Amino acid sequence: MGIHRDVAVQVSRATSLPAVAAAGGYAITVPQIIFGELIKLHNMKTFDMPFEFAPVKIVAGYHVRDEKSPTVAWLRRKFHEAAREVKTNFMLHYGTKVK
Repeated sequence: MGIHRDVAVQVSRATSLPAVAAAGGYAITVPQIIFGELIKLHNMKTFDMPFEFAPVKIVAGYHVRDEKSPTVAWLRRKFHEAAREVKTNFMLHYGTKVK
């Protein structure tokens, strides 16, 4: 398609994207089902993408010490369920290094 975008900012927590975009005048590409309320909070406008694009990849990290935690296991299941519901690619990483 010949579409190109310049990435101006990368953030470690996706929930900060609407605030960064609103403060800096940036456009962001985020799943509305996940970020809809944050976008409303910052009084941002939303638009449908004018073209098809690859599924959004969402990555969550957790420490290896929490691998056997029932609470963290429950939370991981909830993330996977939500990702299936919105048909999003979701990857879960654990350990000290997240690529």
